[in-house]
Parts: sequence; structure tokens; C-alpha cells
Amino acid sequence: MGKHLYRSFPLYIQGKKMGRKKLVDKVLESIDEKDEKGEYIIVYDFYETKIPKEFYNSLDNLRDKGFLLMSIQRSVLRTNSKLCAMVIKSLVEYYKGTCRVFRIAEEL
Repeated sequence: MGKHLYRSFPLYIQGKKMGRKKLVDKVLESIDEKDEKGEYIIVYDFYETKIPKEFYNSLDNLRDKGFLLMSIQRSVLRTNSKLCAMVIKSLVEYYKGTCRVFRIAEEL
């Protein structure tokens, strides 16, 4: 079997990784913000629809990438990264929700 014939096999047979990029990876690439450490609160809501399970899968993907996310309430998250907060805001808007991000100046 010659080398040129091997190239005609599908990628998964050649041992190469296949698949699409995850939405979280695409959003991370599209954000031009520099990461600033601090405490951020993300408040989101999906008024007309229930929260898609894909949204929660995306949050898990963020955690897998090393971002710290803590749930305060059902629609309120806390993180220690501005980049993570902006990614979550983009994800909420992608899934047709509304979102506000706040930087915590002082916790009492």
C-alpha cells in the first residue's frame, strides 16, 4: 500500500482527531479582552424559554478549562476572571438570554 493511498482514508482511520470546535473555544477566540483578576457577578435570565442544557454543558466546558465558577443562585454566577465573565455573557446571548456582568468592588 503506497503513501498516496493512505491519504485517501478518512481522518479517523489515519488516527487524527476529528470533530468540531466547542462553542466555548470559539467564544474564547473571539473575545479581545485581556483577562483581569477580580471578583465578578454574572446575572442572567432566559425569559421566554427554559435554560438550554447546552448552556450548562458550556459552563462545564469552562470549568474544564480551569476557570473558577461558583453558582450563587439559579441564574447568578460568581467568577474570579473578567474573561470568564465575558465568555458567559456571550454564551447567554448566544442562547437568546439576557445578561449583566458586575465587578465586585467590596463585599460587606
